[in-house]
Amino acid sequence: MILKTRQGRYRVKVKDHGAIVADRTFTRWNDAQAWEADRKRMIVTGRLAPASAGCTPLAQVYAAWCQVRPDQVQQRTWQSDQSAWTSHLARRFGRHPVGSITNSDVQSFAHDLHADRCTGTVRRVVATLIALLDFAVDHRWIEANPARTQLALGHHPHGRPRKVTLDPAELLAVWADQRRFSLWADVTLFLGLTGLRWGEFVALRPCDILTTATGGPMVHVVRSIVRARGEGAPIVKTTKSGADRLVPLTHLAAGLAQAWANGKERDALLVPGPDGQPLRPSTFRRQVHWVRTVPAGFRIHDLRHTCATNLLTNGADILGVQGILGHASPDTTLRYYGHLTGTEHLRAAMNHYEAPLTAGGQALGGALGATRPPPRTPHSAKERRRSQQ
Repeated sequence: MILKTRQGRYRVKVKDHGAIVADRTFTRWNDAQAWEADRKRMIVTGRLAPASAGCTPLAQVYAAWCQVRPDQVQQRTWQSDQSAWTSHLARRFGRHPVGSITNSDVQSFAHDLHADRCTGTVRRVVATLIALLDFAVDHRWIEANPARTQLALGHHPHGRPRKVTLDPAELLAVWADQRRFSLWADVTLFLGLTGLRWGEFVALRPCDILTTATGGPMVHVVRSIVRARGEGAPIVKTTKSGADRLVPLTHLAAGLAQAWANGKERDALLVPGPDGQPLRPSTFRRQVHWVRTVPAGFRIHDLRHTCATNLLTNGADILGVQGILGHASPDTTLRYYGHLTGTEHLRAAMNHYEAPLTAGGQALGGALGATRPPPRTPHSAKERRRSQQ
């Protein structure tokens, strides 16, 4: 019902089975009437959260979320959620009633966090908040998720460049420097030549090294091994895109792969760690003295960017690089490496795409001709006589 107050405003009270479940005051009658109708529809569909539910502290919602979240996501994701809550969210929102959190609160939190942390960290923490508040919506603590808002995050001036790459000469120099410390330096060279993700590389087996009649030596990337922040047992999964792929090997990469495969069973790990388990990145970095032998800020994953950059700057097309890297779509490859593709690469791709359409010549010409506007027909008798002459 809608009641007019002494101040001339309109107070709306929405009841469900005799209990008030929504209460709000408006300055205009039309707004009050629309809000009341919307809340009544939510009662019918079961989407209206009780008014008292919004008073629940977010920490209590998180405790309930902890009972179901680990079964819904991978262990690494759950550990990131726990870290985001412990380090950031609990201090900022833990005591807040879940119904009191607004879009502006989330924006202010993201802005403050971005003052001394990179954009990726901010988005990861907010992603945890989004998942937590989605849980609150599903269990009728709140009606809508205030964290699902567009974050206005600019470039972090002190952030590390997103991609650091090595040209072929620099890659060989790093490999030679690391080989003074360990033979595992060959891993650096192999990743820089193939663009494999670390999880895909450590999951390789001798049976994945293939020799084709037309494409030469290749590696069949069909699985990935991940660890939850380096803890627990390794987990074998599909590749990130969910699809397997064939990655062509250069002579150097093929020689390294064959040397690793010699004397091993077909289903053994191609490059195991010292304990026979999948090689850990921390062990690899320590053995090759990673920090001393690579440029500042260079990561293992940047070897993947190195491979893609060197391929594109030496004339490879974007679709070929997409296939080697295993991106789900060309859009991802273009987003990362589009600045390296000049107009000649784009023109070559367009011509390659158009070639099957232009095959057949006359048939396609007729089809295209059918799309042209019909010739102008003379309407007056004078124009018809001229056309006949």
